[in-house]
Amino acid sequence: MNGTPIDRRGEVLRFAAVYALLPLLCLLCAVGIVLMQFVTSRIVFPEASLPLYRQLAVVNRAFAAEPNEEEQEGFSALLLSELDLPTGELDALPEAPKGVYPIVTTTIPLGNGLINATDYSADLSVMASATPMKQGEDDPCVLVLHTHATESFYDPDASPLSTVVMGQSADVFGYYEEGLSPRSTDTEENMVSVGRVFCETLEEMGISTVHCETLHDLDYSQAYANSLSSAQEYLKKYPNIRYIIDLHRDSLVRDNGTKLKPTCTVDGKSTAQVMLVVGAGSKDLPQPGWKKNLAVNARYQSYLEQAGDGFARPVYLRYGRFNQHLSENTMLLEVGSCGNTLEEAQRAGKLAAEALGKMILDAK
Repeated sequence: MNGTPIDRRGEVLRFAAVYALLPLLCLLCAVGIVLMQFVTSRIVFPEASLPLYRQLAVVNRAFAAEPNEEEQEGFSALLLSELDLPTGELDALPEAPKGVYPIVTTTIPLGNGLINATDYSADLSVMASATPMKQGEDDPCVLVLHTHATESFYDPDASPLSTVVMGQSADVFGYYEEGLSPRSTDTEENMVSVGRVFCETLEEMGISTVHCETLHDLDYSQAYANSLSSAQEYLKKYPNIRYIIDLHRDSLVRDNGTKLKPTCTVDGKSTAQVMLVVGAGSKDLPQPGWKKNLAVNARYQSYLEQAGDGFARPVYLRYGRFNQHLSENTMLLEVGSCGNTLEEAQRAGKLAAEALGKMILDAK
């Protein structure tokens, strides 16, 4: 059959272009595979049987590294959102103007005493049998310092808003305005003030204590490096220091801006809850001695629980190191949160110091 010859030059060009691109596509796939292997090697994937908040925390903390990833030792927003906290009817809170958020009083339940945000197994009840160290004859027994010394507390007098103006709610303690800084360099109102109460209480119990009041977080990204340097200097000067206590305050803020004020009532007074944080290390910052550290913290936790009903929050085991490689007797204690008042935190500091003092004095 006669006809016009078919021009297949277009098809040939298209096939040629596809074949020419094949090496580039293979190269891109290879790069993608390498990147995926690198990422998955960095993440410790949790078991599917773990509670959701633990699965989130395991992945969230897999890249933990000082100083940037350890700026927040307390609960992440993801972890906080998974906890069943008795915070009242949050959806029914009085409507606030734009940029104004409520502070809600809550008591975080103790549960079994441990929040394990790692894929490691840990039995706090067994570890609580650890033998604490007693006070020596030379050098201070306790070093108290603050990696995040400028962490401060809610001042009701600093906000013109009140529940009377905004409406009544049994759970609402107060309101804060967006942009209100939760930090202060004034040592009369930040963590240094709580540390002074802590140290004075120990001294009154006959336990020699030294207090480092350095503001290590003026450069926040270098806070842990700075506090590590300070601790090492004190250990060089006083090599027989038994315990290193790093006092912080937590920051419990929900995604909607609501701040939580974890409190309990001790001797009829509102008191901030406290929480011990133990670092199990990370890929970049291993902590092979974390089990010994957890055991000492578990022992201290048993004394904190005796200090008052609801006083102790669960011990928080998570990835990170927090300078706890310095000594198995290094402890990070969160005193209250950004929604608590300074007075509540100081009461908690006194109770926590009394608990530590009793543990040391009970040591044989």
